[in-house]
Amino acid sequence: MLVQRAIRTGQARQPVQVSFLDLAFGLLPAFRDLQSGETHLCLDERGRPARMHLIDHLPAHWAEARDEQGRVVALRDHIMAGFLRDGRFLTLDDLRLLRDD
Repeated sequence: MLVQRAIRTGQARQPVQVSFLDLAFGLLPAFRDLQSGETHLCLDERGRPARMHLIDHLPAHWAEARDEQGRVVALRDHIMAGFLRDGRFLTLDDLRLLRDD
């Protein structure tokens, strides 16, 4: 389920889609380095927490491959996608088993 809310961008207000999970559970897309335990939130082009998994603003040493413009197109094998909630990294399996609290 998606809902829309308006955000102010400059002078105009534009609708933004927010998923039910984002609203209900406070889940933020993130990545974790399984070797070091380092975790980073996904950020949009303005440096705000992203609403989906983006690899553009992760640490440079996590990149496995880049395109001709230098944008990351692949991450190293030990980088895992997941979500942050209350400072805790959750995998998709964790989410499947997550109890309401």
